[in-house]
Amino acid sequence: MSIGLAFSGSLDFLSLGEILQIIGNSGGTGVLRIMSKYAPSPGLVYMAKGDPVDAASGAHTGLEALFALFGWTQGEFSFSQEPVGHPNVINRNRMEIILDGSRMVDDGKVPVLGAVSYKADPAMQAPKGPAADQRAVCRLHVRGRRGRVLRR
Repeated sequence: MSIGLAFSGSLDFLSLGEILQIIGNSGGTGVLRIMSKYAPSPGLVYMAKGDPVDAASGAHTGLEALFALFGWTQGEFSFSQEPVGHPNVINRNRMEIILDGSRMVDDGKVPVLGAVSYKADPAMQAPKGPAADQRAVCRLHVRGRRGRVLRR
């Protein structure tokens, strides 16, 4: 086994499940590093002969950490071939992990790590149609005094 970077890319292009499939199909041994600007530290997946044997993500380790990494949909990854000295703490089939991890994200059991999206509250939506009274003058409080805002 030659030691070094085997491949890298963007999570926008390949999901964690697809990356695990590629490493698994090639029988790769090494460390998959996943970096996201939304996480304080990278997620790590230790692979031996194509199967994940351990993982770390923040305070989580093992299978819990691996499932948490399925929620990382934005960022970069790199897989480097290197000896892995971690014991096998993940004793599940790779395909089972991929299917369960994907399902957990779809079911909302694993939070998606990324930009926070704003869901509008229907009660807070602006009224539709012409302005109720275009002749109205808005009053502003400027340094304790009322001022007028002119119409357009």
